[in-house]
Amino acid sequence: MSVSAGGAGDLTLGIAVADPVKGYYQTFDAAGVANGDSFPYRIEQGADWETGIGVYTTATKKVSRTLAQSSTSSLLIVTTAADIAITLLGSIVDKMLRADLKGQQISGGARLTLPTALALSGATIAIDPGNGPLLPVSNNGAGLIVPGAYYGVGTFEVINVSGAGSITTTGWTVKGDSFDTSAGSKFLCSYVISANMAVLSILKVA
Repeated sequence: MSVSAGGAGDLTLGIAVADPVKGYYQTFDAAGVANGDSFPYRIEQGADWETGIGVYTTATKKVSRTLAQSSTSSLLIVTTAADIAITLLGSIVDKMLRADLKGQQISGGARLTLPTALALSGATIAIDPGNGPLLPVSNNGAGLIVPGAYYGVGTFEVINVSGAGSITTTGWTVKGDSFDTSAGSKFLCSYVISANMAVLSILKVA
């Protein structure tokens, strides 16, 4: 959604984004967001970004914001050049992948041990939600990243190292940024795999 009135507080929504590069989206109302609903969001404004939890008021088309992270480490001063979209946050994805733990309590916190990074060079990496909420991929040469056979949502990171090659994304509907071959580039990728779609959203972070 575009923003018709911004600032450092509540945002007033404009029209749905319809752009061949950014993609084609519905309004929040058309997508079924009801009055008082909360949802994870992402704001993009030039090179700046913000993620958090929003609460929607249908009568005024306003979104209140609770910050999770941003490129400035604080709430953005949002202008009408910004776009806001409902998206997935890592904490929410993690809960979805652990739905069988519903009702259980963890005292003292918990830590995630990431699996060993998968080497891309000459390989076909099938993304499987069962690999955990954050799968590291090392781009050390050209290869393929494809949807796996199992349904779910999750995230993976791609880190370009020396010898990084082109990444082919066969089988996905790709949104957001594009992979490149520059050593040192870093990408955070979120995905949905279902019977109806396989969507890959790419965010270049470095």
